[in-house]
Order: sequence, then C-alpha cells, then structure tokens
Amino acid sequence: GADAGGGSPGMTVKEADKLETAKRILAGLPQPEPELVDALRKGPALSKAEMAKLLDRLWQKRQSELREVMASVQTEATMMQGLLARAMQASAHLSGQPLPLSPDDEVLGVKPPLGAGDTELGDWYHADLLQALEDLEFHVTDVDNAVDFSTMGGVDIMGKLLQTHDHAAIRRLAAWVVGNAVKYNADVQRRAVESGLLAQL
Repeated sequence: GADAGGGSPGMTVKEADKLETAKRILAGLPQPEPELVDALRKGPALSKAEMAKLLDRLWQKRQSELREVMASVQTEATMMQGLLARAMQASAHLSGQPLPLSPDDEVLGVKPPLGAGDTELGDWYHADLLQALEDLEFHVTDVDNAVDFSTMGGVDIMGKLLQTHDHAAIRRLAAWVVGNAVKYNADVQRRAVESGLLAQL
C-alpha cells in the first residue's frame, strides 16, 4: 500500500488515518496513558512503526476497558430491574394479591420456597422485600443508576409501597431508596415531585 506520511512504511492512507484518529482520541483523554505521553514527548526518537504498534496496543486496551464498563452498566441496570421485580412480587403477595410468576421472574431470584405454608411464605416475601429494598438503596447512590431507577418506574413503585404497607421497616427502606435516588439528581427529584411521592415522605 501507499506510505501515508504520518503512518509507517507500507501503511495505507486508511490505516494511517485510523492511527492518527486513535492518537488524537487517546492523547485527548482526561488521563492519557503515561506511555503515550512519554512517546509523544520523544517525538522523532520513536519510529513510525513503533508509534503505530504502541497506538494499536493502547487503542485495543481502551476498547477492552470500554466494553467492561458497558457490561458493568448493563449488569447494574439488570440487577435493579430484578430487585424492582422482586419488590413488586413480594408486595403483591403481602397485600393478598400475588402476581403470577413468569420464567423471567424465576431467573431474577423471586421464586419462593416450594411447599411453603401461608405463614412461611409471608415471612419469606417480607424478608425478600426488605432485602430487595436494601440492595436498591445501595445501587441508587450512583447518579447514573438513580436515573435508570427512575426510568424503570422505581419512583412509582416506591410510592405504591408507601401507600400499601404500614410496616415500619418497609416504609423506612422505601423512603431511604427514594431519598438516595433524588439526592444528587434533579431529573429524579422532578419525577418524585410529579408523582406526589415527596408529599408521602
């Protein structure tokens, strides 16, 4: 292929452009890799082929880190969906109006013990609801998670819990979940006000 000036010998124009773009993005990060900073400082001391190899390695590393972050975000969102499903299922059962379990619900961990009597089932659902609320309280301390929580209908679900249950521990945890979710996020605060939830707290 043609030598594209900024690339290494034998590199096509497209490949050279790709490397130049990678260099610009990597160098423009809030905390660029020290290795790249050092290489750019050396300038001509580093051959074009060595720079190309370095940029390719750092770019692959960056893409791998981004994939991990995206997987983490997906996992957090999925976990919150599961926790909200558990809270709704437990609340419905405790209110005497159990929801039918779907295959998805079983995967989310809301399947009660087999062969349990009414009292045992009630205790199980009560404990599961408290556990789900405690886990949600932890997740929504993250600003991005709080937005996802609101988008998933979490604010409305917490409102229903506060309306439905007189049990002090359930009400307290539901209020704490909302309190953490709205703490640093104007959008979630607005949703809580519009739903009338803040008036219930």
